[in-house]
Amino acid sequence: MTRTTTEGDRVLPPIDLLISDVDGTLVRTDKSLTETTRQAVDRLRRAGVRFSIISARPTRGLRLPLDGLQVTEPAAAFNGGTIVAVDGTILQAHRLDDATA
Repeated sequence: MTRTTTEGDRVLPPIDLLISDVDGTLVRTDKSLTETTRQAVDRLRRAGVRFSIISARPTRGLRLPLDGLQVTEPAAAFNGGTIVAVDGTILQAHRLDDATA
């Protein structure tokens, strides 16, 4: 299945990966996920689009959306400063040194 679409005269490339913010985007103010959100992410997967999340949250704060949306791709915590596997293992961490901070 091809996901290439057209916009005017341009042919847009297929979407392979969608990365979403968490707070104010995927979760409600009470930090819960709606069934509608879960279904939307599932539709992306069925269309062949990989899905992940990025957040200002620390790594432990990603657990609910990672589990609730059954994310299988690495995710980003601390505004992208830390990349984690879905099991919470830190894959990369970029931190400021003390002098810079």
